[in-house]
Amino acid sequence: MIHTLKGNWRDNTLEDLGGVRRERTACVVRYGAFGDMIMLSSILPILKEEGYRVCVNTEPRGREILQHDPNVDEWLIQEKGQVDPRELNEYWDHITPMFDRFINLTGSVEGRCLASGPRAQKVDGEMKILPARPEYFLSHEERQEKYSMNYIEETHRIAGVRVAHEPKFYPSPDEYRNARFMLQRIRNRKIDDVVLWVMTGSSGHKMYPLMDSAIAQILLEKPRTAIVMVGDEACSYLEAPWRDEPRVIRKSGKLSIRMTMTLAKLVDVVVGPETGVLNAVSMELNRKVVLLSHSSVENLTKHWVNTVSLHTDSPCYPCHQLHLSVRECPLDEDTQMPVCTSVDPSQVAAAVMQRDPYRKIA
Repeated sequence: MIHTLKGNWRDNTLEDLGGVRRERTACVVRYGAFGDMIMLSSILPILKEEGYRVCVNTEPRGREILQHDPNVDEWLIQEKGQVDPRELNEYWDHITPMFDRFINLTGSVEGRCLASGPRAQKVDGEMKILPARPEYFLSHEERQEKYSMNYIEETHRIAGVRVAHEPKFYPSPDEYRNARFMLQRIRNRKIDDVVLWVMTGSSGHKMYPLMDSAIAQILLEKPRTAIVMVGDEACSYLEAPWRDEPRVIRKSGKLSIRMTMTLAKLVDVVVGPETGVLNAVSMELNRKVVLLSHSSVENLTKHWVNTVSLHTDSPCYPCHQLHLSVRECPLDEDTQMPVCTSVDPSQVAAAVMQRDPYRKIA
């Protein structure tokens, strides 16, 4: 069941939004990016165990990620920015009486576990740059002490459910079938191992500038390995150096986020920065090679299965900060990208090629 907020939220009665639920229902609020929705998925089966129907209040892109999750019974959907940020607390007070339990995960990671820097936000229909929060200016040592917590553990604590690590992405049967067909076509080229390479994330420092060197090493040492590059349309220019290499399959801008996550569940290795795609397969048995930037192992990959977490030894790592742009970071002289992104490509290649205890790797 889907309830959609119409126009100004003040014009929506409780009856317009489904009214007071007759069955014991928990509403979970989360408006974040793809990875945030995957983290949210971890609490849903526990709420079901506790006897609740589950309503998720999110935006269309949030529903896109969780739309086939069997632990979601209904949706309360609003467009991005439909509720003025200054009126959110009043809006939440308005809808809370419809539910037996109201779990608000707004800022559960970006406000509680990370220090927010300057940020772009639409106010009165105009995009404005809001100032950094005070904790953004804490010393490196103070931030290490304050933010050395696990994102999902903290999400569970805020939700008031037992602490666990149970995130999961649920593809549809058609998505599974299409992903398997695509993989089989690749393997039919005498390919033993397929690596999914996620090229960028939601912020400027979630991109690996030494990717080409790592890929070259892998292809030279493992001639029966193929690499599928994925990302948004803007990532297609990063694929250009590999347009004549048949073992590199360039899919940036060609796959939906759901298809990308489905494929990530089925390939042999997934490589990438701190993105929703990597979060979606954190508990799958295939290997993950995660290029950490602002997060530590404790923050992100502490509970992940079959995962190699790589990071630089730069003095600012991990910064536990949310940056508006790469200009807020110290830059590597050679790549002109944040120093935290310059992981040794030999390390990355070795992590991709190492023997996998869960799967047979050629």
